Amino acid sequence: MEYEGLIEPKVLQKLQDYFCRSTGVYLACVGRHLGVLTKAYGSRPEREFIHSMVDKDTYMSLLKKLQNSSVESVIEEPIDFDFIKMVGITTRIEENSQISWVAIGVISDNIPEGFELPEGVMSTTEEKFYHSIELLEVVTVNFIQAKLNEAKVKNHMLEINEAEEKAEDEIKRNSVMTELVRLLGSDEGFSSIVQEALKLVCEALEIAGGSLIRESRNSQCYEVLCEYRNNDSSSDIPVQNEIPKEEIPFFTGKPYMISYDTIKPENFKQYFEKNKISAAIYQPIVVNGRNEMYLCFYEYKKDRIWSVSDIAFANEVKGIIQSILSKRIEKNSLASSYTSLEAILENVGCSIFVSDSVNKKILYMNRRFQSVFGKALSEGKLDDVVFAHMEIDKENSFEECYLPDENMWIDIHRTSINWVDGKLVNLCTIYDITDKKLYQKEIENTAKNDYLTGLPNRMSFESNLERNIRMAEIDGKKGAVIYIDLDDFKNVNEGVGHKYGDVVLKSVARNLQKIDGIEDSVYRVGGDEFSVIITDTDSVKPEWVCGEIVKIFTKQWMLKGQEKQCTVSVGVSYYPDDGIKADEIVSKADRALFSAKKKGKNCVVFYDELEENAGGEKADYESTMRYAVRESIDQFKVYYQPVVDNKKKDCPCVGAEALVRWESKEFGLQLPEKLMPAAEYLGLLNEIDEHVIIQAVKRCKYWNDMGHPEYKVHINLSDSGILSGGIAGKIKDALEESRVAPKNVCFEVTESLWKDNKDAMIKTLQSIKKLGVRIILDNFGAEYSSINCLKELPIDGIKFDKKIVKDMETDEYIKAMVIAVSGLCKTLGIKVYAVGVENSDEHELTKEQEMDLVQGYYFGKPVSEEEFEDKYL
Repeated sequence: MEYEGLIEPKVLQKLQDYFCRSTGVYLACVGRHLGVLTKAYGSRPEREFIHSMVDKDTYMSLLKKLQNSSVESVIEEPIDFDFIKMVGITTRIEENSQISWVAIGVISDNIPEGFELPEGVMSTTEEKFYHSIELLEVVTVNFIQAKLNEAKVKNHMLEINEAEEKAEDEIKRNSVMTELVRLLGSDEGFSSIVQEALKLVCEALEIAGGSLIRESRNSQCYEVLCEYRNNDSSSDIPVQNEIPKEEIPFFTGKPYMISYDTIKPENFKQYFEKNKISAAIYQPIVVNGRNEMYLCFYEYKKDRIWSVSDIAFANEVKGIIQSILSKRIEKNSLASSYTSLEAILENVGCSIFVSDSVNKKILYMNRRFQSVFGKALSEGKLDDVVFAHMEIDKENSFEECYLPDENMWIDIHRTSINWVDGKLVNLCTIYDITDKKLYQKEIENTAKNDYLTGLPNRMSFESNLERNIRMAEIDGKKGAVIYIDLDDFKNVNEGVGHKYGDVVLKSVARNLQKIDGIEDSVYRVGGDEFSVIITDTDSVKPEWVCGEIVKIFTKQWMLKGQEKQCTVSVGVSYYPDDGIKADEIVSKADRALFSAKKKGKNCVVFYDELEENAGGEKADYESTMRYAVRESIDQFKVYYQPVVDNKKKDCPCVGAEALVRWESKEFGLQLPEKLMPAAEYLGLLNEIDEHVIIQAVKRCKYWNDMGHPEYKVHINLSDSGILSGGIAGKIKDALEESRVAPKNVCFEVTESLWKDNKDAMIKTLQSIKKLGVRIILDNFGAEYSSINCLKELPIDGIKFDKKIVKDMETDEYIKAMVIAVSGLCKTLGIKVYAVGVENSDEHELTKEQEMDLVQGYYFGKPVSEEEFEDKYL
């Protein structure tokens, strides 16, 4: 899981600024994937002074070390000035580095005699600086861990909701099947029955309409026997009673399941366009071996993709309508079709039984009913289990109930129908909704309580605090919020492991609940953070409670045979004195907590107003780029340069390389030469990479759908993106969202990464390769080349650098190298590309060397997607 995206930049900025003011240390935060997360602390004169002391190359060197290190979490970078210290701190959760801090301190003890700091520049001692670094590391890890736990709970809740929706959908469809079974015994006309069936099914599937089509007596047409439409989505579609045979492509005796994005033959495409259909299911109705009719379901305006359950449901409906048709054609009673009826009732997804409406005698029960209620049947308790919950006087009833003996929840639906012998009977359908009830209970519990300690969680805390603040205002009372944070909890986890750390957290929770007056007011609001709400400070004194809390942490914790000391910091704010909004009270308690941490171990601090540092800066290139990435990513446009097949006649276009341009309102069109170094310096490359990936694969899917299934798109991956560890997941998401064929997407990586990060590069590329995409080694021969990389990297092709292409004509060594490498690639099944081809002579050289694909200004410059498609689609 990626952690940096769980944290709102505003929250992180607030945490950073408060920390800086409290410690006298300058900070900036950088995410592994999201780039710069906070604005560097300090006024413009302060930042200018820091920049004059620490040059850009030193800063970038430290960031690179942090990102590449798999062991160290704190790295100090040497600075030319003894009175300046620069340290990088990176979090390590689940062995992954996530967000990193760059901390810079001005050491007052080391300032040269006669050197004066600019006004406003903060300083600290060397001892305090390193203490601040330790504190920052602990705070960051615990802060992210708390956010991670919240995210896991939310994801779990989403999974529960999805399961619940699936269960509800199944119940709804089973209810429709029950109604359709009832229609089997109806004496209404066939068209009326099917009309009602179509309505039920379309509402269950939430689609625009359905129809039943049969061959007309006029052999030149098909007749629409009956049709249902949702007027909201199909009011502008003309109604047709007869359709010429040459217009309908599906009356072939075969079933068709066509989603909105299914590639369609021309006859289907024309039919869909004419009738404004986006997706459809066509099921043949076969009676006595002859295709009599077609059952049709369709969508007009939605991009519907039919699921497996949709298709299965449509098949079941077809079976029922086919049985009804068989009955009418054979002009026989339902009694002669009992076998067909039984087959249907045995395969619906619920328990079914039929009973006499007078004496309750069971006339029929399916296997599922016998399986679920077998015990009640054998003990003669069916009346207590089922009939006790039925409203006999009502023709139709629906009830939800709990069966304690079976330990299950059920929905019972009863309706009256005519049975095979014409007698009025009760058709009862019973749905097991136990899982649904358990899901609901789990959702309620998860939403309110912490999964580890059983305490109410942050959501409950915030909700209760809002309510208590309102009550305090009404009653004229004063309340308090106590924020508690375990100081050295990281040492506990690292010393004896997370398992025993969890034991400590549970013990802390139990001990806090033992304090008089707050037994029911303790919450776990983060990884090692707890809070207490005091509703009346006259009855329960916050000072006394804080003293009791500190006492809990004066003892040693016996864990795994070791004594571990775990201290605490406590911050307190009052309501309504310190504010009348929950977030304001929490913020002030939190600030008091940080002040307590600054003072030492087992300290308690009551909120003391702190001055906020108000400052701003004018927009410049870097801040404008940050804003564009954060708030207006569409300013980064994807241009496309054609890639041509060098082996085919006339070298046709077979795709394009995606290249990013920044169309800035302030600075105009920004080309990669300036754009990319700035984005790398600001840590924004990964976000831009992700944007380009998403846009490029979508365009490739469009090209493939518009008559060019062979077109491929080439996308560059930055070194930082490859080393980030999360790029494979982002690519997977983009492929699934666009539904492009993975084989038509090629990712290009630079050869230079092989030299410094061989193992990390191989691991990441293997993960990407598993997605079915192609990988091209770019800039081959530009700086560092190793034949081993052709064997060890999971690549599909190499791109000779444009300098190689230009030097082939005059440099015999280069030419020999190209011949040798090309031959080896051919043996290994690796494609050979050439870039930077600018004239016919260079093109001829690439043909002589039998290079597979080429690109360059000779074939076309990078252009906008509109220009590319106008020319090449």
